[in-house]
Amino acid sequence: MFGLFLRILAALLLFSAAAPADTTVTGKVVDADGNPVAGADVGTNWQFGEGAKPYGGVKSAEDGTFSITQRHWTLDATVLAMDAERERGAFASVVQENWNVTLKLQPLVTVTGRLDCNEPGVKPTGASLSWYAGERKVRMGNLYAPKSAWSLKLPPGAWRLYVFHVDLEPFTKDFVVKPGEQLDFGDIDIKPNLIATLAGKELPKWKVTDARGVEKTVQISDYKGKWVLVEFWGTW
Repeated sequence: MFGLFLRILAALLLFSAAAPADTTVTGKVVDADGNPVAGADVGTNWQFGEGAKPYGGVKSAEDGTFSITQRHWTLDATVLAMDAERERGAFASVVQENWNVTLKLQPLVTVTGRLDCNEPGVKPTGASLSWYAGERKVRMGNLYAPKSAWSLKLPPGAWRLYVFHVDLEPFTKDFVVKPGEQLDFGDIDIKPNLIATLAGKELPKWKVTDARGVEKTVQISDYKGKWVLVEFWGTW
């Protein structure tokens, strides 16, 4: 009975550790000379690109102060601010012990690149580009790339790019945005995933380890001209 109690307690502790929490981050947005910046957009999750905006963000007050409540799954968070003109910005990583930060705005840097794939028929357009900021690489926002070429503005600092596309292998790259230097990734060649390489092609032969109603030697070609439902599943 005591052993069962310990297992239940451990499960509750694990759940509470994994559950999201609401935390309020306070701080101040200032310019390069330390003067307060009013009307800057502040957020922990941004939609980047033209007309960049934060989801559920706030604006800095006349004295540059702000207070934003975010829901997070980890002890870390990243707060990013951009001025109304989207010419200056800054981010800061915060940890549970210190939820008060000062964001000193610097000129934003243009970051560009082009997605490419050498697999015939596989187009990387429509990829989702996620951006992680700071040494701890906390997710800062997303950029949807409807075309192969993309562009956005980021404040100086350490960043990570993560590219996701349904037909491509995940791509990750760490980089540093330097003040006053535009950054061009050039052509990013991303490998297609297995599903993309097999799309539209004849299914490869398979080996059946067990079967009901058919022989274990059955092949998909045995059902040529018929509808076949193939269900893939697994447990984790």
